[in-house]
Amino acid sequence: MNNDPQYEDIHYILTHYRTVAVVGFSDSDRRKAAFYAPAYLKGHGGYTVIPVNPRLEVGLGRPAYASLLDVPDAVDVALIYLSPKRLGPVVDQAIAIGAKAVWLPVGVVDEAAAARARAAGLRVVMDRCMMVEHKHLDVDYLKIDGSFTQGMIDDPVDRAVVSAINNIAHSVGKRTVAEYVDRPEVLSELRDCGVDFVQGYYVGRPRPQLRPSIPQLEVVDPVEDNRVARTG
Repeated sequence: MNNDPQYEDIHYILTHYRTVAVVGFSDSDRRKAAFYAPAYLKGHGGYTVIPVNPRLEVGLGRPAYASLLDVPDAVDVALIYLSPKRLGPVVDQAIAIGAKAVWLPVGVVDEAAAARARAAGLRVVMDRCMMVEHKHLDVDYLKIDGSFTQGMIDDPVDRAVVSAINNIAHSVGKRTVAEYVDRPEVLSELRDCGVDFVQGYYVGRPRPQLRPSIPQLEVVDPVEDNRVARTG
C-alpha cells in the first residue's frame, strides 16, 4: 500500500489524461524545469503539450497561447510554472475552461487555490515534478516522439531534446524507442545519442511477424505493434 496522500491523484492523472497545458513554459533556459519537464512529457509520446506564455509564439513545435482562456483545445491538465503569488487566478482559469486537473511543481503550494479546484471537481497535485513522477510509473520503455526524431538533423534543439530524454530514461533504468526513423542519417544521429531502439520505415513497415532484415540491426519485441530495431 502506498502511504503518499497524493498517490491516487498522481497515478490517475499520469495514466488517464493526455493533454497538458503548461502555463509559464519557457525555452529561454533549457536547464529549468519549465522547459525540460514539458519536453520530456511530449518526447515520451502520448502526451500533447500546449505551451502557455504571452511572450512566446511557438514552443516545442506547437503554437503558444497567452493564457489558458486562449487555448482552443480541450485541456486535461494545467501544469503551472508560476510563483504562488501569481497562481490563484490561473487555477481559476483552469476551472473556467473545464480542465480535469491542476499540477503544481516542486516548491509550489497554494491550499486555497487547491481547495477551489477540488470543490469544482478537479484533481490537484502540489509540490511534485510531473516528469519525475512519470518516471516512477512501472514502464520498461520510454518512447521518443517522432516530431523530435524527424527534426533532429536540421534543428539542434530537437537533437538536444532527444539526447536529454534518452539520458533521463537511462538514469532511471529505462530503455528508449525513437519513432519515425525514415532515413539513415536519422538512425546515425540516434546511435550517437545512445538511443536503444528505433521504429520507422527505414527499419521496415509494420507487420504481424518480426524478422531481422537489416544488417547490424537486431529486431526485438514489438512496442505497440510496430517494428522495432536495436540501434547499436
